[in-house]
Formats: sequence, C-alpha cells, structure tokens
Amino acid sequence: MNKKLLLSLSVLGICAVIAIGATVAYFSNTETSTGNTFTAGTIDLKVGDANIVANGPTNGTQAWEPKDLTEVDKFFNLTDLKPGDNGKDTIKIKVGTNPAWVCAEIRNIVSTEETLTDPETKIDDTMDKGELDEELYITFYKDADCDGIKDTEDTTIVPWTLFANVGKFALADSLNGIAFQPDVENCISKMWCFGSVNTETEVCDGSAVTNKSQSDKLTADIVFEAIQSRHNDKFVCVEPIPQ
Repeated sequence: MNKKLLLSLSVLGICAVIAIGATVAYFSNTETSTGNTFTAGTIDLKVGDANIVANGPTNGTQAWEPKDLTEVDKFFNLTDLKPGDNGKDTIKIKVGTNPAWVCAEIRNIVSTEETLTDPETKIDDTMDKGELDEELYITFYKDADCDGIKDTEDTTIVPWTLFANVGKFALADSLNGIAFQPDVENCISKMWCFGSVNTETEVCDGSAVTNKSQSDKLTADIVFEAIQSRHNDKFVCVEPIPQ
C-alpha cells in the first residue's frame, strides 16, 4: 500500500482517538436520589363494646376496648330470656390512620328449637325451626357522646325491626354521614327487645309473645367492614332500592 496513504490513515486514527477522548473533558455533574419508596397506608379496624345493660336475662357479655375481634368477643351472650326482656350497649369503632367508610351486617342467622316444652307443644309440635327470630327486635343509632343513651341529636341508623331482618347497613358511606376519621372513636349504640316496641317511647312490651318461642335459640354473626374513603367518593354499603 502507498506509504502516503498509510500515513494519512494513521493520522486520521489518531485524530479520532483525540476527538473521542476530548468528549469527557466537558463540564458535567450527576445528582442521585436514593432510597425512593412507596409505602401503603392502612385501614386497621378496631371494634369495642361498652355500656352493656340487659334488663332481665342472664348476661354473659363482657365489655372491651376497641381491638381486633376474636371468637370470644360477643355482642350478645344472653340466656334465660323472657318476654319483655330488653337491653342495650355501645359499639366503639376506630379505623386506624386513614378515613374510611364503615359497613355492618348481621349474617348467618340460625334459629333452632332446642326442646319442646309442654306449653309449647299445644301451639307448636315441630322441631324443624325455632321461633325466637320472629319475636326479637333491635335498633341501631349513632351515639354522638358514646354514653349508650339515645339523645335528641343521635341519628337512627336502623329503625326498630326484627333482628333477623336487619341484614347489611351503613354506619358511614357516601349516602350516610361522613367517613370515620383517623384515630377517632366512633360510637354506634343498639337496643333490643324480646317482644313488641312502642317506637315513640321505645318501651319494650312482651305481653304479645306466645309460648312458641320457649327454649328456642338464635345465633348470628355481626360483621364490620372498613373501606378507604379517599378516591372512593361514591361508595355505598347497600345500593338503594330504585323508586
């Protein structure tokens, strides 16, 4: 190959190396943000029970401060019920560190015929099903001062109805009040009656209860659910019935 051509190529190569090497000599600076994180918030529902009163029956229910519920925490644990017996207590609810909607539900209701007494056999001679669920009434209301007493400013959540008919209902959703706020103790109280209720005076009357519910037993689960309210502005616990 021509010596002049080789020399020219060598010079071009050297120039290229110098040009490439020269690029790192420009002013520069690098900044690094380290340890970036996303941490999810929490909805940590705690439920308690207080202000327990049972007028008549043997009451095995004990009060407790808001906590994670276990199978031993019962809102009802009543025996030896008689017509006219009634009671009340206050449910305390905390939702942790974020605002939340809160729903409640009475589910898995089972009414059983434990035995057939002689008076009961005269009007009911089958062991297929108990009748206590047909004569036990309950109501729920927002208890602003958590004292277990229904004051004029307290709002009814579930009007007096058969315990077996309550189903799912809202303690707070987009159609009912405002979301429960972080670290605030919210109180929902309930009253129950074995018999009929005068909804004006809220006095329990057991005079119409018959022998058909003697010895009967009713069991049920009470479920509470908290759902974030942020970015969930239209959440409802139960869809309204179309008019």
